[in-house]
Amino acid sequence: MILLLGTTPDDILYIKNRMIMKEKGAVNKDEHFYFVGEYGGKEICMTYTGHSNIMSAVLTSYMIRKFNPYLVISIGSAQSASSNLNQGDLFIAERVYIADLDYNNYTNLPLRDAIHMHPYYVSEEVYIKHFELLNSATGNYKLVRGPVISVNNFVKEKAEAERIIARQENYIEGPTVFDTEMGGIVACCRFYGIPWLYLRSINYEIGKEEQLISFVRKGVEAQPRIGELVEQLFIFLNTSLEESI
Repeated sequence: MILLLGTTPDDILYIKNRMIMKEKGAVNKDEHFYFVGEYGGKEICMTYTGHSNIMSAVLTSYMIRKFNPYLVISIGSAQSASSNLNQGDLFIAERVYIADLDYNNYTNLPLRDAIHMHPYYVSEEVYIKHFELLNSATGNYKLVRGPVISVNNFVKEKAEAERIIARQENYIEGPTVFDTEMGGIVACCRFYGIPWLYLRSINYEIGKEEQLISFVRKGVEAQPRIGELVEQLFIFLNTSLEESI
């Protein structure tokens, strides 16, 4: 089974309306729902995390323990910190940095050594290449890859983004995006030993405050493109030697 995680209910709406629904359940007291079924010939489970690395970790752990997926895919939207990555573009993560962690906080006992944390988390190159090939063969949307910086606060100003990038332990290069939930997801995936993918649309170019009027709508408008690419990946995997991945 494959786990799909959006940030908001809107992020999973396209896939939810097109999947063959087999089960709907509540995570807690009928307030937060998950969905199980078939999409693109694959068995999937799906929910949304909200804008929080803490809640994304809680919900990702819940879904992994309940459904035991072999792959986690994060969909939705992110914010661009690069001039060549514009509103409406699609983005695939190569690495994820959790910006709110201070890895140098302890002189003799670094945080990552104490609880198995890492400076960054790496995605699966073979799946990334499949996304790129399928995008070229189908919709051919602008699809960019690079690092993600996951923070707990929505970053609006360019100067703030640059300060956060400069604080990272490893030098970050290439088109870079920010979000507020992938840190919790990758930490859980690392803990449970599950590979992950990240396919999102850019809904805001950091520093362009005029886009704040439309950034929610822009994110929602891109979800059918993301849903189509995810479906194409699933169809491809069903007709290829997935066991060799």
